[in-house]
Amino acid sequence: MSTKPGQLHFRSLQFTNLLSYGAEGVNFGLEPLNVLIGPNAAGKSNFIQAISLLAAAPRSLLAPFRDGGTVADWIWNGSDAESAAILIEFEKAGDQEPLTYQLTFAANSFRLNVLREQLYCSTEFNLVSRDGEILYS
Repeated sequence: MSTKPGQLHFRSLQFTNLLSYGAEGVNFGLEPLNVLIGPNAAGKSNFIQAISLLAAAPRSLLAPFRDGGTVADWIWNGSDAESAAILIEFEKAGDQEPLTYQLTFAANSFRLNVLREQLYCSTEFNLVSRDGEILYS
């Protein structure tokens, strides 16, 4: 499958304390084409909800929480977890360096509290804040 210049390719997703994915975290290696198959209550819908959260991050991070319950509903309730995290590693066609985006959040009186949001070069570990400021290089 060919990739057009500028097109994003998701390499992996990791969820920790998010929806039905627990404290040990779950890492999904991704290919250009992925199919979700599994029995009921295996986490397929939660996987899609997590993708919706990532898709909303640049524009309206609150939208998936409004549509899918309170912020606290998104945090795994199998333990005393107070926050959830998503990491996605991706590469842009034509670029040599993969990037990692991390979002860690908690509920604060049913409101969203973003604890960490960062984008960094996976191989060089350049931290970039949401406003583009380089925090660490």
